[in-house]
Amino acid sequence: MSKEFTHNIGLSTPNHSDKFGEAQSFQPSFEGVEQKPLVERIDDFKRTLLDLHDVRSDQNVVINLDLPDPTDYSIRFFRQEEVVDSPHTPHRLYLNKAIGSDAINQTLKSSDFIPRKYRSGKFSAHGVFFGDLRIETNNGVVEEIPVAVKPHEDDAGEANDSCLLEYVNTLAVAEMGVYTLQPVGIINGRKRAYSLTLLDEDITTLDSIDWRNFYPDIDKDPGMIDIWSQVARQAAMLHSIGNIMHGDLAARNIATTVDDTAFFIDWEMANISKQKTHGSLTSWAFAHSDIDRLIASMCVLPDPKYGGGIGIFTGKEGDWWGAFKRIFFDEYASYRLAFAETNKTEAETQKELGHLATSLEQTMELFQLAPSNQT
Repeated sequence: MSKEFTHNIGLSTPNHSDKFGEAQSFQPSFEGVEQKPLVERIDDFKRTLLDLHDVRSDQNVVINLDLPDPTDYSIRFFRQEEVVDSPHTPHRLYLNKAIGSDAINQTLKSSDFIPRKYRSGKFSAHGVFFGDLRIETNNGVVEEIPVAVKPHEDDAGEANDSCLLEYVNTLAVAEMGVYTLQPVGIINGRKRAYSLTLLDEDITTLDSIDWRNFYPDIDKDPGMIDIWSQVARQAAMLHSIGNIMHGDLAARNIATTVDDTAFFIDWEMANISKQKTHGSLTSWAFAHSDIDRLIASMCVLPDPKYGGGIGIFTGKEGDWWGAFKRIFFDEYASYRLAFAETNKTEAETQKELGHLATSLEQTMELFQLAPSNQT
């Protein structure tokens, strides 16, 4: 499949007219964005560090999960308190107050970044790079924090917005009890911003695993089956605990630990709310968006320049939908129903799952019939 491929299949709502524009807004795209070379990204980051004057606490990032839209409230409150939109505002480093750094609220003497080569040497579809953030304050405090750095760049001035949104969303899902990477902080600026998470070199994202021989003989590797089983359960929990979707549930955003525990990362495009979903259509659209993106990731080939997918099914014959049901959807549906039984919403959830299965099967058929899959 070429790097120009875009997965942008419009959602067909289940037995609803087009008046429901809300569902139509969840149209998954599967595009790669060309990145700067790694050396340039690191050099940009180091130049940004030279502009830092002090270290601030993220205390004005307030997560209130009782609100209908906790992330929106948190972002508006932070911007009101920090006034980061001014063109004269210097770059600032905000550290997670939970880390307890002695450098918080101190003036910086120096700051630097010592890059690390990621142990698997994998390509990052997000431009993320790894290393140690070293800061020294004027009162002699020295901190070295191992971090994964995700650049946010936008000439339109939206870098700060996407950076802060990802940080707030990650804090929110963690507070809801969903395991993910630990946020370290953010660096805001004018056209460039960075979100920082604690570096864990013992995790592997699913796009770093060679899946080419997994299908059709999936029974030969129970370890791989178990990873997808955990992904299905995690997704079912996510779609059951509130008005929530990940927003970009591709293989590159699913990680495993050394003991093969799976969890989701990169929450920049997420919708986070504990409130009950606004009707079955919204619930269906959120779940469909996530799983549709997952299917695309499993069907699109990897691309060394743009990231892409993991190509489990590409170029293979057989019953793709049947395999996907066994790998993911059957367990996902089972856990969704188990959550629904607890919440006394079994009938509504059963109906939603039926519509999901019908629509997702059509998505899989489109991928299987695509010219790029013809052998």
